[in-house]
Amino acid sequence: MKYLLIICNFCISYTILAQTNQLQNSVVSLKEQIGQTQGIDQLTLLDSLSHLIKNKKEFGYDTIAQKTIESALRLNKNRVAGRHTADLIFYLTNRAGKPEEGIQLFDDFLTKKIALNDPAITAQLYLNGADSYFFAGKTENSIPYYITAGEYAQKANDSLLLGNSKNYLSDALAGIGKFAEAATVLTEAETIFEQTKDTIHLLTSRNSRANLFSRIGFFEEANKIRNEVIDLAERTNDYRMLQSVYFNAAIDNNKTNDHKTRIHNLKKALFYVRKAKLKSYEPKILSGLLTSYALTDSLSKAKKIADTIQANPEGYTQGLDRAYYTKAMAFYEYAQGDYRTAISYAEDQLNNKEHTDFENTTTIQGFLAKAYEKIGNDRKAYEHHKTYAKLRDSILAVQNVRAFTYYQTLYETEKKEAEIQFQNAQIAELNSKNKLKNQWIFIGGISFLTFFTFVWLARSRRYAQKKQALQTRFTQKLINGQEKERTRLARELHDSVGQKLMLLSRKTKTSGDKALNVLTGDTLQELRAILKGLHPATLEKLGFSVAIQSLINDIDAHTPIFFTAEIDNVDTCLNKDVSLHIYRIIQEVLSNIIKHSETKSASVVIKKDAQHIITVIKDHGKGFRFIEKYKSAKSLGMKTLLERAKIIHSKIEINSILDEGTTVTLHTPIQNE
Repeated sequence: MKYLLIICNFCISYTILAQTNQLQNSVVSLKEQIGQTQGIDQLTLLDSLSHLIKNKKEFGYDTIAQKTIESALRLNKNRVAGRHTADLIFYLTNRAGKPEEGIQLFDDFLTKKIALNDPAITAQLYLNGADSYFFAGKTENSIPYYITAGEYAQKANDSLLLGNSKNYLSDALAGIGKFAEAATVLTEAETIFEQTKDTIHLLTSRNSRANLFSRIGFFEEANKIRNEVIDLAERTNDYRMLQSVYFNAAIDNNKTNDHKTRIHNLKKALFYVRKAKLKSYEPKILSGLLTSYALTDSLSKAKKIADTIQANPEGYTQGLDRAYYTKAMAFYEYAQGDYRTAISYAEDQLNNKEHTDFENTTTIQGFLAKAYEKIGNDRKAYEHHKTYAKLRDSILAVQNVRAFTYYQTLYETEKKEAEIQFQNAQIAELNSKNKLKNQWIFIGGISFLTFFTFVWLARSRRYAQKKQALQTRFTQKLINGQEKERTRLARELHDSVGQKLMLLSRKTKTSGDKALNVLTGDTLQELRAILKGLHPATLEKLGFSVAIQSLINDIDAHTPIFFTAEIDNVDTCLNKDVSLHIYRIIQEVLSNIIKHSETKSASVVIKKDAQHIITVIKDHGKGFRFIEKYKSAKSLGMKTLLERAKIIHSKIEINSILDEGTTVTLHTPIQNE
């Protein structure tokens, strides 16, 4: 068993190392190609590289992302620039712990007044920008940006972005004391996540509600909700959520002076932080443990924590983490009897402009009162105790006001809802009495007319269904027959004319007649192009995914349109006939884009989930009115697309908006051959 574990660990380590080496090789290769290209080609490679190393500090993600943004703006690829700006803001704020730099990047982008023409990207940009303000301690500034993010998310019909914007807006409103508004907005977020059955983000909302109760002083209610969140998060292995819940619970323990439970919760938070590899969260947890150990006279354990922190000052005591460190060291030095050093740390904490939390200030004032008393400076001790008492009374008063306001809001809301329900009931009763008199007058005639109308509609519907079914079968047979004839013709041309042209080409090369040689070569190339149009040989030889990529590359090379592609390997999920029909659908859509869209860029994405292959083709051209196009006598290609989708039992959606572009989405069931 022991040797088996060693072998397993070796295999896992080898696999991880191989993946890391593969990633490094890909990064090096892409950087070499970027240095050798310019313009659109360079932007495509930068886009790929940024996506590959997203949020990876060790590969210099921030520098590459910035170059991608600059390149996209130079080439007027605003959507690409907006998407990468949003991603970089998120990295700076949530991964690198530099929210001020995130604010700078966000403000600079807004100053340029760049039109993104994509509500989803715009929503994400504003959401990440608002986060930068929030985590930089500029809570009030973040609120209008969260609201704007929600408005764009609604335009994009993106429930996830809308739910997140409301959830984070609730945290910001609570941060400035607007608890009633925060509770209302948070309920809206929870409703969205419940409707979409988004368990992960529902956990985030429930955690926010626990924090909201904690701010009001409802610690029992907060603890009850946190226990529910912990239970579900443990079942789903959501380590990020678990560390957050346990850390917030530890904050409540500190407020109630339950340091034994606080130590337990901080240890849990530290365990899940390391499990989720959230290195940036460690400093405040370690500082919290150091404080609690000092307060419980566990000096040996406190010393181990202090040594760990001081062994890595850059990782644990810089920037926003300094406030946690100085506070913890103040309690630690006090516990050791070094009151003057403790006072020095506490004064540093009190003067820290980046950590002006009201409750924290109260704690430090009380601490300084006790520390100055220990060194015999009664005047200073009295001054700090006086300030502490005043702040403590203010906190109690504020908590009482918060609780009263919260309950008053709930009462007023329930009262208004009850009044509205009562009024609606009265109105409904009056309408019912008035309508009852008139209903019997018409009921006989309406019933009679309804019966004959139903019979006529039923017969008409059956006739229309039969006619439609016959038309569909005819069209599908026609399409299948057309494909068979194309294949037959392609093979005959290849085997007869193609072979003869190959023989003729060899002879002309030895004849010395250059003109005849060029003519033969051109004719052979044209024949190959015709054969490729009649039947894609790459589909049989190389498989569906490679054939589609080849088709896109060929079109990209011969048109001014900038194409991007993201194609999963789905060859094993499709049989031969279905692959051909999807190929033809994509071919037809790309042809329409080239002929009619007048776009500068387009994208093809092929993904798979548990049951479907999902194909999305999108352009940003002039768009069209789908109903008019479908009804037009010239819309044979459009109707063929729909019929091909029916043949392979797929669902196709064509969404086109004038002057914004067209999106074609195909959902194909996975085939089991």
